[in-house]
Amino acid sequence: MYTPVHVDLLTHDLERASQFWSRALGWEPLRLPHAPISFMETRQGPGGALVQVRAAQAPRVLVQISVPDCLEVARHAAHLGGHVRVERADLGRGTFCVVEDPWGNTIALVEGFSEGMLCLDVGWGPAFRRVEIPVGALAEGIAFYERLLGWSFVVEPQQRLSAN
Repeated sequence: MYTPVHVDLLTHDLERASQFWSRALGWEPLRLPHAPISFMETRQGPGGALVQVRAAQAPRVLVQISVPDCLEVARHAAHLGGHVRVERADLGRGTFCVVEDPWGNTIALVEGFSEGMLCLDVGWGPAFRRVEIPVGALAEGIAFYERLLGWSFVVEPQQRLSAN
């Protein structure tokens, strides 16, 4: 099973987003000089960052998942019906691929990064207890992520999951 290790919130206004999340959730921003990123001290759970994107890019959430071989897992995602958006990029201390699931959600698959490097030693904690990813049909989404990442799912009582 692969574990989420980092979450990026992509924004057009890094300063305003840093102030908002700092006030709203008590996160402490760590701004890197001359870089369009602000790492967020969350005190528990995986690390996080606010990343400024170009105006043409849509703000969104990007979950990073640690895997032993990002290209192998990306190709497996494509085999399961997803799309590889970034085949392999080297960042010096590790590599990553970006995949899109059949419903348009993007996930970064990272390999070779140490836990401390991903969260800059700012409070590593337990894995996610709950992640919501919008999918078309619930059964198809569960099957996709179970096969791709080895995740297991709890279906809330009001949700009905068909066998097909």
